[in-house]
Amino acid sequence: MSPRAAAIALCASLVGATPAAADYTRVAQVKPDDDVAVAGSAVVVGATPPNGVSTLTLHGLDGSLRPIAFPQPTQFVEEIAANSSAMAVITQTVGGGSGHYSGPLGGPLRRLPSTVIDIAMTGDTVVTLHRRRDDRGRLELRNVRTRSLRRINFTGERPAIVTAAGRYAAFAVNFATGRETIVVLDLNTGRERYRVRTPGAFYGLARNGRLWFVVRDKRSSRIMTATRSRPRLRTVARMPAHPYELAVSPREVAVARDAGPGHSEIVLVRPDGTVRAVTPRVPAVDALAYDGTTLAFGAGTCVFAGPPPAGTPAMPALDGCEPRR
Repeated sequence: MSPRAAAIALCASLVGATPAAADYTRVAQVKPDDDVAVAGSAVVVGATPPNGVSTLTLHGLDGSLRPIAFPQPTQFVEEIAANSSAMAVITQTVGGGSGHYSGPLGGPLRRLPSTVIDIAMTGDTVVTLHRRRDDRGRLELRNVRTRSLRRINFTGERPAIVTAAGRYAAFAVNFATGRETIVVLDLNTGRERYRVRTPGAFYGLARNGRLWFVVRDKRSSRIMTATRSRPRLRTVARMPAHPYELAVSPREVAVARDAGPGHSEIVLVRPDGTVRAVTPRVPAVDALAYDGTTLAFGAGTCVFAGPPPAGTPAMPALDGCEPRR
């Protein structure tokens, strides 16, 4: 072998022996209370230490940290909705009761009405769901920049679980009655676009108005979807998946697939049934967010974030992330 060929072979062997860089950055070493949210180049994490008060922090993918103050002491961060413009949260306050807040990304947070049932975000607009008397409900749309307020009233028993994306919002009516239906509205006009009768499944909404569901069966789950042009639910994939951990992007849905006792892997599912694993086997995922560019997830006692890899996902550093026993 010539000296040049030997050098090339040596370089190739060294490259092959170099461990693959992790696809995801550990942005926080805490166990999220319930939710995480992708907000541009940062992740919003709410966490409560044992016997302590809750914190809400904007964790930049560059390692930066920005604490966000709650208007009143909090003992659990129940829900977070955020994007690169704005954020909203629901909390359990110290001493009892709930707190509902919204504001620009990074704060300051301002109180929302106490009648709020659920929250969602789209652009600069916080979408809140409210229950009114006589089997009626209302969506309130608050622009966090201009502070303008618009209301959309609707008729429907037991409204619950609002989500929003692009120009659309969706919410459940007849919640937990066996007759649960998801209604999709156009936020620009306030008009209903379509509705889907569901088997009581958790769901998400894409910017184009597509609905995604994870429907748990006895031994597995069905990943299902519906659109205005095809409002009847159809199954695109089957797998053992956690029914409450899904995150919808413009093109696909991220789902936490069971990977053995106490472990998960995250997969992306497209409307044509394509399934692609984008994490290796990690401690059970109990918080998940995805905006089509950045995937964020809580695994054990850590939060990771980064762009999903195109190839085989590399293992992130899991030292210190295993769930406490």
